[in-house]
Amino acid sequence: MKKYIILSLSALFISTLSHAKVWRVNNNVGVDADFALLTTALADVNVVNTDTIYLEPSATGYGSITLTKQLVIIGNGYLLDGTGNGNAGLQENINSSIVDQITLNAGSEGSHFMGLFFNQWLFFNQIASAANISAERCFFNTYIVLHSSGTKSFSNISVRKCFMNYTSTTYLFNANATLNNLMIENCIFRGYPDMSIDVASLNVSFRNNVVLGAITTNNAYIANNAFLFGSPSSFTSCVVKNNLFVANQTGVTVGPLSTNGNNLVSQTLASIIVNTGSDDAKYQLAAASPAIGGGVDIGGIKPDCGAFGGNDPYVLSGIPNIPTIYSLSFPNGNSIPAGSPTIEEDFSTRNNK
Repeated sequence: MKKYIILSLSALFISTLSHAKVWRVNNNVGVDADFALLTTALADVNVVNTDTIYLEPSATGYGSITLTKQLVIIGNGYLLDGTGNGNAGLQENINSSIVDQITLNAGSEGSHFMGLFFNQWLFFNQIASAANISAERCFFNTYIVLHSSGTKSFSNISVRKCFMNYTSTTYLFNANATLNNLMIENCIFRGYPDMSIDVASLNVSFRNNVVLGAITTNNAYIANNAFLFGSPSSFTSCVVKNNLFVANQTGVTVGPLSTNGNNLVSQTLASIIVNTGSDDAKYQLAAASPAIGGGVDIGGIKPDCGAFGGNDPYVLSGIPNIPTIYSLSFPNGNSIPAGSPTIEEDFSTRNNK
């Protein structure tokens, strides 16, 4: 009974979104949702373009899907258990909304993903060049985050406030992909991002990220990042401004970050981040970090560098920007007394940014 009430209240809050219709998908036994399977929801003729699917948290994942509709899919966030690597007190239900792979086919242009836990990747397959895809506040657990096969061109892709968990090379796109208007901002990379995109790519921005390894990229605007690995990154035909490097990075303009275009090299990890706490909280800036106020001017104001800086910082655990229940209790037990149609409950909510 307790689980049913939690999820029903969450769905009630979700209904305030402005999209055409909100659908609940929940594979927990005994929960009265619209669908138990994500595949069933996607195949239903009543689920149409611009609808929202709330993929409710579960210990059991929802598998892989192929998307042919323009949908918003919202999950519960990640790193929620509070046992050392997670953040306590952000969601009452500490399970994530787990998917394996989402394959984007024709018709999925304009889709948005938020708060999901990807066991595998987001695969750009038979989708139009004008993709208009965004992934925000998602957890990617494997080595490919965004990938295309063959020589293709995509435009208008946004990856923001995501946690890239793979500790080796993270391939963002293969070398045959031409990317226009690609934005990767306020993300945390635990490995080595490889963004060796086609030289014809335009308007590629890699800004306000934390990278625990080194990056390999070309034809991109690289600004306000913190590169925390001891080996240098590889930049080809890039604009590199106001970044911090633990390595003795070569080929960049070095100097105080008070001047736009300068970069700080040979920094220590301890001087940049707190390096304690949960898997994502540890990348917050240390009290006297040179990254504080070290970014490229925005309207005369210098933002902080790193994932927690800029106009729209990284959010712990990828909590979606919708109201959530973070505490729930039943003063008289979690069952309805015999002969009574109601149960007493206490719950706390917050409106997330």
